[in-house]
Amino acid sequence: MRAAVEDVHGDPGSVAGDRVLARAVLYDLHVIGEACSMLPEELRARHPEVDWKGWKDFRNLTTHVYWRADATIAAEAMERAIPIMVAVVAAELPAAARDAGVDSTATELSWSLTAVGDQPGTDEEAQSWWSLQRRAH
Repeated sequence: MRAAVEDVHGDPGSVAGDRVLARAVLYDLHVIGEACSMLPEELRARHPEVDWKGWKDFRNLTTHVYWRADATIAAEAMERAIPIMVAVVAAELPAAARDAGVDSTATELSWSLTAVGDQPGTDEEAQSWWSLQRRAH
C-alpha cells in the first residue's frame, strides 16, 4: 500500500494521465487483493468496514479480465479503498508485530501508522485523507 500511495504522490487521479503509473498501481492493488484473500477470517470479521469481497473481485478482474482494468478503475479503487486499508493496517500492525516478536516502533512499520489520519466514512473524508498524503509527499 505504501508504494501505491507514494507512486501517485498523494493524488489517485494522477494515474489517469500516466499509462505506466496506472499499470504499476493496478499491479499494487492486485497484490493487495490477493493478500486480502489470505487473511484469517477472524481478522476480516474485526473490520466489516472493508469491502473484502470487493478486493477479491478486483483481484479477479485484474487477473482474468485484465483488459478491462484501466486508469479510471485504478483511481476509483484507490480513492476510497486505500485510506480504509491503511487504517486497518495501522490498527492491526502493533499487535501483529508484537506477536511476531518485532519491535512495533521499528522504522519499517512507522509509515502505516503516520499516514493513516482519520478513517474516511464518506467520499469527502477520503478526499481529505488524500490531501493529507499530498502534503506529506
